[in-house]
Amino acid sequence: MPVADAGDKPVDIRCPRCGYDQRGVIDTWTEHCPLEGRCTECGLEFLWDEVICAELYEPTWHVEYCPRRRILWATISTFFRSCWPWWYWKRLKMSHEVKWRRIATYVLMVLLWMFIPYAIIQSTAAIYVRNRSIHEFSTYQTTAVKMAARTQNTLGSLPSDESEATEENLRSIEWLVGPLGTTEIIDPETGGWVIDQNLRKSQYHDRLSDVRSDLTRQLRNWQGVVTTTATFPTAAECIFYAVFLPLSSNQIGNPLLYFPSPVQFWNVILSDPNLRSISNLARMIPQTFAGMMISITATMFMGASFLLLPVSRKRAKVRWRHVVRPAIYSLNIMAVAFAVSILILSVMILTNSSSAWGITLAGLSPAWLGVIWWGAIMKHYHRIPHGYLTALVLMFLCTVAAASVLSCFVRG
Repeated sequence: MPVADAGDKPVDIRCPRCGYDQRGVIDTWTEHCPLEGRCTECGLEFLWDEVICAELYEPTWHVEYCPRRRILWATISTFFRSCWPWWYWKRLKMSHEVKWRRIATYVLMVLLWMFIPYAIIQSTAAIYVRNRSIHEFSTYQTTAVKMAARTQNTLGSLPSDESEATEENLRSIEWLVGPLGTTEIIDPETGGWVIDQNLRKSQYHDRLSDVRSDLTRQLRNWQGVVTTTATFPTAAECIFYAVFLPLSSNQIGNPLLYFPSPVQFWNVILSDPNLRSISNLARMIPQTFAGMMISITATMFMGASFLLLPVSRKRAKVRWRHVVRPAIYSLNIMAVAFAVSILILSVMILTNSSSAWGITLAGLSPAWLGVIWWGAIMKHYHRIPHGYLTALVLMFLCTVAAASVLSCFVRG
């Protein structure tokens, strides 16, 4: 097996893990070429053909090594195959060339895929709130038509302003304003109580005038609602604000009645009694939020732990490229962990359970998924002994560090 043709520049052949130059070992081959080799620097055992002719063993299903025309399908394949990390990291090896441009393309496409479900959920929420607001306004107008007719009838049934304060007329307004005040005085001739007709007439006409004024004002208000054409924002406007400006507190469009701002969309949805299951799910999310934030931060610290613990990395003799590559692909954990958390909470809702164990399991899903992910990396990719145990210990340390860092921000 020739390493280089005569007159050519010698091929650079290095250990996949530590990068130690292996050409000195190859120069000692005189009679035969061994199938297996061992790095004298880091002790990694490897197959010589995977090191010398690594391109022959590159997984073509992977986004880094697929033909350009199949990059979309390879991105999907890479993502779903990575959900089985022990299988994935057995087939993606350190001897395979790291192609950073393809990795960057993969990250952008995964972020786009993660954006699509978010956009769909936010768009659905925006359309739901818009349709509900239009329906509520239509119902309000229907009610206004009935109330305007009722108020008109009540106005028509009131006595005229020149009417006398008879018992019948008094009863016609008492149900609106209550009985008149005291209209009795002491008769100076008999010493008994008698009704002062002038006082009674004055109170009656004052009450009648107030009732007529209030009913007229109410009638104008109801008629104004009936004749109003509300300018609700278009569906496109609602979707744009919900997706790209979800925390905006500004009004969308110029509706006559109160239309919720984007930051209030989910408050409207969660207050809807017809969407009780979504409300129950949303009430569980804050309980898992603290654990989720700690475990996500700890998972992010796992890749940085090699930077924070340089002595450990040097002893393991792992090159930076083989630390950065798995760290970038660990973006998959966030998407999978979020889906697993929602699944666990949904099962709890369907079973009418509020177990603390279930909430804890959902909140810490990035952490235990991170142990499985990085354990597979260390065992099958880095080829470090006791990979899963090492990942468990590192995750524990990273979780403590993440909790300490986040607690400082909370106190601040």
